[in-house]
Amino acid sequence: MKIYRKNVLLCIIALALFAMGGCSENTTEPEVPAFAGDAETMQISVVTDDGFTRYDGVIGGQNLYAFLVPDDWNGELVLYAHGFIDAEEPLALPTKDNVIEIRDRMVEMGFAWAYCSYRENGMAIKDGAWATRRLQNLFVATVKTEPSYTWLMAHSLGGLIAVELAEKHPDEYDGVLTMSGMNGGTKAQIDYVGDVRVLFDLFYPGVLPGTVIDVPEDLDLEQDIILPAIYAVMDDPTGLGIISYLEQTPLPGRNGDEIVESLVTALGFHVRGIHDILERTKGACPIHNIDTVYSGLVPPEYLGMINAGVQRYSRSRPTENLFDRYYEPNGELVIPMIALHDQYDPIVPLFHEHLYAALVAAAGNIDNFELRVVERYGHTGFSADEAAEALLDLREKVIDGSALALSK
Repeated sequence: MKIYRKNVLLCIIALALFAMGGCSENTTEPEVPAFAGDAETMQISVVTDDGFTRYDGVIGGQNLYAFLVPDDWNGELVLYAHGFIDAEEPLALPTKDNVIEIRDRMVEMGFAWAYCSYRENGMAIKDGAWATRRLQNLFVATVKTEPSYTWLMAHSLGGLIAVELAEKHPDEYDGVLTMSGMNGGTKAQIDYVGDVRVLFDLFYPGVLPGTVIDVPEDLDLEQDIILPAIYAVMDDPTGLGIISYLEQTPLPGRNGDEIVESLVTALGFHVRGIHDILERTKGACPIHNIDTVYSGLVPPEYLGMINAGVQRYSRSRPTENLFDRYYEPNGELVIPMIALHDQYDPIVPLFHEHLYAALVAAAGNIDNFELRVVERYGHTGFSADEAAEALLDLREKVIDGSALALSK
């Protein structure tokens, strides 16, 4: 029995670390050199023998970008927004989330491709929107041709960036495809991770160092967070079960191992992101549960204990306004969108899509939103085939819709 539990434990650790890496780009070896200089932009043209021209460059000495234009270009452009990268990582073009395979498939299909690093990492929603929109103008200036259609494509945190661009500048884009998108907004994601941490601390006091807003620097993610959390819930799984059944913390999973992985993934992302967020809020509390009534399919005595005993936090008005400036979706989706999401996503749970769908419906735009749920556990693991199929379906919606409108 002890050998079995040890094997399960090692498997969960490996899966949790892999899941966290799936959202965080491997930026130790940038795909292209980081150009330096004082010029606002610098670019080079590389003609390869693979049937496309690649343009690489940098904006302002920081934001790396690249364009790939196939020789048989169909005149259409895919603008890509990448997911979360740890704040301390170096800037580089994204390489995770199957983006290289997806990029190459898009180019093989005749689409031009544009993506960049942003000028900062961490919760870079505001800067990511600026950088991704800037790419569009830079692309036209570089290739001297206005795309006939421009498609937004995004992973994870980039999903919220794509939603912002689509809602604020719908005339500039023709459709949106998000994969595992943080489409419900920054506050929803931060509060989910914060709720997991305060509830874990309630059921397993003293297991993890610090608190939800006071995390020591230089923690070892495996030794200080993942291992202690796993040992605690294996010794007493009651708290884990209750947390997973609360509406505020629907830990995704089809079995106990996946639910444990979802727990430690949320706890790990809290540690990885909290210092970046606190730096942006100038130390003000980013978590809000002061008036949360925790609820779910658990015995009433546990709900009473939770609501009476959980540590409470209040997000200040300036911090609330800060997150609004970073962008919170409003549902003003007037162009078609397809959202791909895994049913059991441990990093950006599926509830994000339901939150966004409700906003879109309230704004009267639900006909423009299509959610496609894949029955599996994981985050941003969509294949090039899945991305290509979704983009072609999105394209068909737009082109057929335009033809129908013209015929009326």
